[in-house]
Amino acid sequence: MPTDGKPITKFPDKDDAFLEVVNAIKRTITRLQLRQDSTPPSISYSGSAVKPQILDIPRSSNLRIRRTFFDRERDQFVEELFEYIANFFENSLAELSNRNPEVGTNFKRIDANHFSAIVYIAGKKATQCRIWIRGTSHLYGNDIAYSSNASGSDNSINESMSIVDDGYALFVQPLGMASFPSQQNVKKLLSQQGAAEYFWDILLRPLQQGST
Repeated sequence: MPTDGKPITKFPDKDDAFLEVVNAIKRTITRLQLRQDSTPPSISYSGSAVKPQILDIPRSSNLRIRRTFFDRERDQFVEELFEYIANFFENSLAELSNRNPEVGTNFKRIDANHFSAIVYIAGKKATQCRIWIRGTSHLYGNDIAYSSNASGSDNSINESMSIVDDGYALFVQPLGMASFPSQQNVKKLLSQQGAAEYFWDILLRPLQQGST
């Protein structure tokens, strides 16, 4: 401001230029007030207080409607989920090694749809896994699979995550093949982080239970 970036010094009457600036600030504060729902401070100019008009627009926060999720959306969700889990594992393995000098780790991207993770204790394999996108050609549909063998085949799995929806959003649901002392996450709808943590818990369980 002023309009078109015209310098205030170029206005025949500088008060007109300052009035444009003040009005622009008032409009901006009003927009921010609607977003933040908090009362902004008054602005003083030339000895007078400028108070923006605050619009009270009541509405419900319950605005979700049920919808249908199509194959393309599910496929994109699976790809994004796989990338999230892969990055989660790579970063977690690095941090695990940094915090424990006796621990070595190996993260390997096998291809676009597969990765493996290995944890070594004193140079020996202590726990390992391979995670991949299973695709739509199998019984359970498009999901993410987990094997406790880093070099096994796609036909052998120890756990699987299916893509489900609640009518409003897409989620991930464990098949429940991995047996945990605590089963609170099994059959629950998980977020991307929840799914990554679920698989990570399977990988670390031998280390945390002392069964390496």
